[in-house]
Amino acid sequence: MARASQSAAARATSDAAKRPAPTQAQGAQSAHPGLMTVVALAVVAAAVAAAAWMAGLPAQSGFASSTNAASSDRTDAPVAGDPSADTLLASSTIALPWTVHNVACVDEYKPAVPGCTPAKCARIITDELCSADEAIRLRSMASRVMALGGGGGAPTILDLHTGALSKGSRFVNVYASLTAPRRAQLFPRQDLALYTEIKDRIRAAIMKEFGLQQLFLTKPTFFSRIDGSKTAATLNDEYWHVHVDRTTYGSFVYTSLLYLSDFGVDFEGGEFAFVAEQDGTPLKHEQALSDDDGGLVTSALIQPRLGRVSMFTSGPENPHHIRKVTKGIRFALTVSFTCDPTAAIADPSPSLLRLQTF
Repeated sequence: MARASQSAAARATSDAAKRPAPTQAQGAQSAHPGLMTVVALAVVAAAVAAAAWMAGLPAQSGFASSTNAASSDRTDAPVAGDPSADTLLASSTIALPWTVHNVACVDEYKPAVPGCTPAKCARIITDELCSADEAIRLRSMASRVMALGGGGGAPTILDLHTGALSKGSRFVNVYASLTAPRRAQLFPRQDLALYTEIKDRIRAAIMKEFGLQQLFLTKPTFFSRIDGSKTAATLNDEYWHVHVDRTTYGSFVYTSLLYLSDFGVDFEGGEFAFVAEQDGTPLKHEQALSDDDGGLVTSALIQPRLGRVSMFTSGPENPHHIRKVTKGIRFALTVSFTCDPTAAIADPSPSLLRLQTF
């Protein structure tokens, strides 16, 4: 399939003309505990599958104007959960400003942390936090490293914070297998700096929207690649099960996803779906949904777009899954945040890459 590789500027003017009409999607997402399970799920959870795996840095000063611009153009969407039909929250062919879909919180976040615990619950989507060129750089770095491994089934996971990389049916520590020159080649300082900068932008955006004073990066935070030509080799490859991030991962309070490929261009299927019962209430249990969601639920869909960011509170108000990727390659980066400083993780750095053990 054609890979989206045009520059951000060129793409902005040619998206509508060059993209094929989006294909109606299929599938779902998974939530399994344990090392292999956590990685396989988290990827798909925001957009992917997961593995078992410091505090988030303050937003960089250069982000302030970008955040303000996004906020000034923001769109407050209606409360999600219309039981009458599936809703397309975000088309891959239309660039979105800062768009907020408020949802009713299902239960109280405990323990409450002043200045961090959500006072409201919401789903936010924007195409203004990360450029297409920046997304391509991050995808290229992840692709270089994933070439050293690769999952036995459709999902491949890479966690820069631990070095965990899918290889067949297990995980290996990619850092331990590399010489210093090879590490420098695969993880250039400028790419690691971009990774941290994008994470900081997302963190600052969440803090601004929810009025927070503190927020910490937590695990698992990872790249995911889903290959539509492969089938599930193990249960951990079943990325399409419905799940709730806070239930699955414990420390999650806010989840974000950065999409690194285009729906309808790089892959087919693979939409991210918030799901609810037919009466509009959130699902209260894990479900493995059929390609069309079986008529059991309503779905609010996000079609991935290169550089698009989605952010949402991680509780039971936002059960979700990823529909099955039917063709092509779907890339995403899951970035998770917590209110618990003891669950915080450090940013990847050249020194971390040298010292990391797995």
